[in-house]
Amino acid sequence: MTSKQFVLSYATNTPMLGRELETRIQGASRHVAGLLGDSFSVTHIGDNRSGFVVWESEGTRVTWPAVVKNDNEGAAWLHIPAVAGTPDDAQDALSLARNVMSGRVDRVELGAPCAAIYWNNGQLRIVNDNLGMVRFFEYDMPDFGTVWCTRSGLAHVFAAVEPAMDDQAWAGMATLGWNATGRTHMGSGRQLPPRSKISVNSSGGVLTTQTSHDWMRSVLAGPEPSMAVAARDMSHSLSRALWWPQPAIADLSGGKDSRVTAAAAIRSGAVHRLRTMDTDSGEVMTAKQLVGLLDTAVQHSIAPVSQPASRGDDLLNRYKLLHQAWEGAYNARTAYRTSAVKTFKYAAAPKINGLGGEAMQGKSLLGGKWDERLRGADIEVGFERLEHMVRVGAGSSDEAGDKVVDEVRAFKTGAIEMKFTNAYAFMDYFYNRSKMPFWSLPLAQENYLLPYYSARMLERIIWSNKYPRKYGEMHKEILRSLVPAWSEIAFYKPSARTRSVSWMWENSDWAEARQVVEEGRSSSNHYSEKKISTYLARVDGGAGSVKEETAFSRILWERTFRDYVMRVASEAARVKREVIQAKHESYHR
Repeated sequence: MTSKQFVLSYATNTPMLGRELETRIQGASRHVAGLLGDSFSVTHIGDNRSGFVVWESEGTRVTWPAVVKNDNEGAAWLHIPAVAGTPDDAQDALSLARNVMSGRVDRVELGAPCAAIYWNNGQLRIVNDNLGMVRFFEYDMPDFGTVWCTRSGLAHVFAAVEPAMDDQAWAGMATLGWNATGRTHMGSGRQLPPRSKISVNSSGGVLTTQTSHDWMRSVLAGPEPSMAVAARDMSHSLSRALWWPQPAIADLSGGKDSRVTAAAAIRSGAVHRLRTMDTDSGEVMTAKQLVGLLDTAVQHSIAPVSQPASRGDDLLNRYKLLHQAWEGAYNARTAYRTSAVKTFKYAAAPKINGLGGEAMQGKSLLGGKWDERLRGADIEVGFERLEHMVRVGAGSSDEAGDKVVDEVRAFKTGAIEMKFTNAYAFMDYFYNRSKMPFWSLPLAQENYLLPYYSARMLERIIWSNKYPRKYGEMHKEILRSLVPAWSEIAFYKPSARTRSVSWMWENSDWAEARQVVEEGRSSSNHYSEKKISTYLARVDGGAGSVKEETAFSRILWERTFRDYVMRVASEAARVKREVIQAKHESYHR
């Protein structure tokens, strides 16, 4: 998933001449105008060799600064760090960036996702979070240098380099539903690995260090992280909610993750409103019981569930706008049911999300009968499980499967280096370093707060990688530190429900979608023509299912991405012509 923030850093092979830097920024600003609207600011900090640029919509409401500068020094932030404090006792954004770069503040304290960019007197520094979850990508741009950017199109337009679709990334989309190694969907970019530090000197030289394994080993060598301390840290991290002008609402269901995050939100003192979606009467009753046990006054509302809007708009135009917004990095099935994004609207209130609860307890990516096979098994059986996930990708080709299996196999090297030799540990290692950083939607949106990825919980996630706990046990332990009475109420498990949303082939745009699918099955080597033909026949015979819809939505997503790549290539070519002209003018002054 790409980012809703627009931040770019650069280090050039040779100094930019004359109006070259200004020309590149102007071209990049044309590119972002569609998503940021007519009114936005552009802040540049740096020189003709290195620096960064931040584009902000005038509608941005969060008050923690995305960019701050002072004389010949400046910093930019991707997401609000967990140690930001509140508006009443805030850290200074520039000083905090300076302290993170120097190591006086350990990066684990930033939580995740988070990154900081810092420039001072010709020196550029970049650091990211300990699990590499922030959406910040590195590109080696031919004849220009290195660009680090939140968005692929922005990077290529600024560098004036025409991109192509990344075949490996789209093989991952066809099999797993995300790209396994964080490659960008166009160009040669890759999401920064966990706990990276990038240093650029005044001559443009780039030095990168990655110390995530050192940090993980230090956690595993120490005592077991205290759940009581982790619970308090979750709550403390949610004080960031006060940086938005409108109060946060914490979702509360009868299940595990939202119960814990709601408890942490209430104890933070920043949240006084709870909401339960009316999806299941039993779940609503459980939520009401939980609220009745609180010793703090809160507002609790029951919200109706709205059905997805019927697909009456133009399908190809909708996909065009979605790619402009998310640059190919989105869940394909979700994309089919998502409304077009014309302009990013910045939220007036944060959202609290329970992503990471499964990572905190460990033993992820099981499914079906695999749990029995994995008990006591070694790393090879874990690899078999992941290979199975790749191979059963709906409608994907053997060629795509081979490419992604090779990527998954490469994760074994890192797992063995960490001495994660059993099946569960290897699969959790893959989960924490592949699926979570490269798949999850909340990581792309700056108003999502993820308390399970606060500093002490990050340490707990690493501990659970090697020492998983019984399902749901750790959630109860956290609750005992936050709202003890909630730990005594059984987690509600909803009963099976019949599908209430129409299938793709039951919608009015199916004829148009089917045409794209039929074209895509033969134009992409990531899908099996034979499988897709069989799937279409099943749908025609009234036997379509989730497998068919998943395959069709993925083909639609890949096929329609090509137009966006062509648009970016055209914009990059225009900037290249303008840069040549700017250089020509500088030579003849």
